[in-house]
Amino acid sequence: MLPANRAVGEAPAHFGATSVRFASDSGTNISVYPTVSDAVHNRVRKRLGFLHHLVAPLLLIQLHPRLGIATDQLRPIDQLPKLTCPVLIASGDSDAHTTGNETRRMFAACKEPKRLVLFEGAAHVDLLAHAPAKYEREILGFLDDVFARPR
Repeated sequence: MLPANRAVGEAPAHFGATSVRFASDSGTNISVYPTVSDAVHNRVRKRLGFLHHLVAPLLLIQLHPRLGIATDQLRPIDQLPKLTCPVLIASGDSDAHTTGNETRRMFAACKEPKRLVLFEGAAHVDLLAHAPAKYEREILGFLDDVFARPR
């Protein structure tokens, strides 16, 4: 989650810092996993196919002993319903790292006002480089709409 006027807010929101309180006018979420479990399974599945069911849990179980972080602390999707500002969720529709289903789950977790933007043919890539006109129209348009409103 990237509060538009708080660039430093991205990491705490992605890591599920429940003590973080955003004073933000809008939030954007571009190609972000809903949970670390989803992210690890997707990445392992991409390389090992069905074996992800065996390998991903072995990787995930290492989070707490190695980093002191539990998997339930790495669930950006849990933070979305707490936002009280307009939210934009954007991703590529061919993204194997953050799937279309996961992107739609993230969008569903948000309160209104919210906007979903899917970039056709885009994988887990720089969406601005993939489709500059659409990016400008949708992403920058969202921010223009949010900041043009009277406060």
